[in-house]
This record gives sequence, structure tokens and C-alpha cells, in this order.
Amino acid sequence: MSKKQWILPLGIIAILFAILVNPFPNLAKDSESVTYTTNELIPYIEKYRSLIFRIDEQLRDNGYPSVIDYAMLTNEKIEILIRLAEVNDMKKSEDIIQIVNTMIEKEKFDPTMFQINISKLSEPTNSENRLSYYDLMGYILLAMGEKDFGGFSLDYKILPETTEITIKLADLINETQKTEIQEIVNHVLKQNDFDPSMFQVNISNYK
Repeated sequence: MSKKQWILPLGIIAILFAILVNPFPNLAKDSESVTYTTNELIPYIEKYRSLIFRIDEQLRDNGYPSVIDYAMLTNEKIEILIRLAEVNDMKKSEDIIQIVNTMIEKEKFDPTMFQINISKLSEPTNSENRLSYYDLMGYILLAMGEKDFGGFSLDYKILPETTEITIKLADLINETQKTEIQEIVNHVLKQNDFDPSMFQVNISNYK
């Protein structure tokens, strides 16, 4: 059996922290709710993706390893969802907000178009109009890591009709193991209040 090697873009370090409880209150919350189609969301996924990566890099460089996701609110505002292993220090949250706002301005976006939500890793994110699923990928990573699947990579892509989760394993697997992996993914999705039918899971070996 090969040594386990887990690969996940953006947010991998923070996911490996111990998952704690007692979420930090939202810094901002929109009272209205509007549901967008995936086709409507895709341009915003592309528009803000690089900004989210830049924020992630800056937070890590400043000692705040985290998992960052983003979602669409009303009036085309963007919610930046930041997950930390611990959120029990107001000054820490103020530092994070300052870093995020500095990056927003540096990337020439309007800070008034963003809301920042800081919470612990254990708090589900129930935003209806998600633009990313890095937290879900991390939870799947942890759940699969508890099993002996050997080395594997994990990635996802939001498509117009579905969100595609791709899992590639280094060691040969049989249909029973594929079924087990599918069940793990479905369990994680349900735990986080997502409908598994909205996701397509592709499981294969490296070729």
C-alpha cells in the first residue's frame, strides 16, 4: 500500500486543524434571499476567484491559515466565508478583516460590495448561492483520510447543471471501494445540508 498523499487546492492546511465548536457570530448578514441559477453564478465565480486566492495567501502569510469560500448575496454582493480552527479573539478577527479589505482594495474591487463572515471550521455554511466548495472538499478529504485508500487527489468544478467532484486514487480500486467512497461523499454532503443529487462524483485511478 502506498503512503497516503492528499492533494487539495486552497485551504488544505486549515482543514487539517482539529475541528472545534462554538462558531463566531457573523459579522454581517443579509436579510433578503435570492436564488441564482448556476449559469448566473459562473461569471462571478470567475470574476472573484483570483481575489479569493490572494486573500488566502495573505492570511497564511500573516499567520491565519484558513479555508476560504465565497457566495453570492443580494444586489450582486459577495460574502467571503473564512473558516478558522479557533475564533475566540476579537483582535484576531479585526486583523483578518483589515487584511481582507486591504486585498479587496489592492485588487481594485469596491469594499462595500463584500461581506465578511468569520467562523470555526465546524460551522456549516448554508449560503444558497455558493461560488466555491473548498470547505466541503476538506471535509471529504478528512473522511477519506480515515480509510485506507492509499494516495488520492481531490478536486471539483462547478458546471451549469451540476457540481463535479473528481477523486483519483493511486492504488487500483474495485467497485466495492468505489461504492464506499460514494457513500462517504454523500454522507459529508448531507451533514452539511447539501443534496447529493446536485453533485456528480467521478472516481477513478490515475492513468
